[in-house]
Amino acid sequence: MAELDITSPLLSSPSSYQPQTVLTVHDDQDSEPSNLQSSLPTTILHQNHNHGRTHNENGHHSSPNPYEFLRSGGFSVPASTTADPFRNETPFISGIYEVIKIVLCLPIALARLVLFGASLVVGYMATKVALAGWRDKQNPMPKWRCRLMWVTRVCARFILFSFGYHWIRRKGKPAPREIAPVVVSNHVSYIEPIFYFYELFPTIVASESHDSIPFVGTIIRAMQVIYVNRFSPTSRKNAVNEIKVEYLPLIMPSDHQKQNAVRFAERTGRAMASALNVVQTSHSYGDLMLLMKAAQLQQEKPWIYMVEMARIESLYHISSLEAVDFLDKFLSMNPDPSSYLDQLMF
Repeated sequence: MAELDITSPLLSSPSSYQPQTVLTVHDDQDSEPSNLQSSLPTTILHQNHNHGRTHNENGHHSSPNPYEFLRSGGFSVPASTTADPFRNETPFISGIYEVIKIVLCLPIALARLVLFGASLVVGYMATKVALAGWRDKQNPMPKWRCRLMWVTRVCARFILFSFGYHWIRRKGKPAPREIAPVVVSNHVSYIEPIFYFYELFPTIVASESHDSIPFVGTIIRAMQVIYVNRFSPTSRKNAVNEIKVEYLPLIMPSDHQKQNAVRFAERTGRAMASALNVVQTSHSYGDLMLLMKAAQLQQEKPWIYMVEMARIESLYHISSLEAVDFLDKFLSMNPDPSSYLDQLMF
């Protein structure tokens, strides 16, 4: 045996590579076949040489499915199950049948429009009378003025009727204001504020831009709203034809949650998601900023850039504005419609 010096390796390198099996893992998502050679298939080392294989030009043993004798149907990556509440999957109107339905329903739409306009005018006039001569806007509205607002609240119910919400099913009852003075609700369209105005007549949090809306701005001022500034107000679309209201049990913060408002908010969100039987996600207003940025840059699928910014911000300490800057830099590299980049483009 030759004597080893200090520079000699302790273990000699193998004379030849061990044979390996190359398994291609297919993606379940609908993707077109790509001619790019930069994508590397998933490889699994397999030391069993008893099963038939073919030799490739590199000397490695390859098999489409070496575990076929175990009745394995192949390997695939399951599609993502992350819920995206911002994706619009409303089917497009197509076909003569749909056009005929629209034409036949035009008189109904006209009747609803007349009912909506009449209710809005009557409610506006009642609100003007209730606000006439009222100067002390820092304190709650006097009772006689609140009684006048009942006319506007009834008009709000007629407006909901004209929108197609003929019956409103309720589950449970709201707690008294002395016990639960704050109402926390999901807000996905312009329908919820109209319902709560009719049902509870609360003081709501609204954008400053709502104050300048004709007719509606006057009614909002009668509610003594708390105005806030938002980055960009967005339009909402209604996707249901009825309202279901459920008053959940009171959620009282524990001693630990009194010191940590975030924990209490998470607990409240879980209770609402459980009652709605939906998945609770970490989407925030930052995701809407990313969506608007991608749509501004004319991306084919802008919704795929919504990454649940609340979770990203807590894990990686990246603010929404920083994420928008990163998205701008990423889109400047001209990714494909599926938002993928190869090595050369990167």
